[in-house]
Amino acid sequence: IYAEGTPGAVLTEENVRVVYHTPVRVVPHPDHGTPLVLPDGVRELR
Repeated sequence: IYAEGTPGAVLTEENVRVVYHTPVRVVPHPDHGTPLVLPDGVRELR
């Protein structure tokens, strides 16, 4: 477990980047306001 709390508190761009090594954008869902995690750019294939 990396973080504890509400989805809005723990689903941050920084937390997702650190845990999954992937840049993302976290924005509020237009209908519910809950965090919506979106890929930010293209990751190079290894």
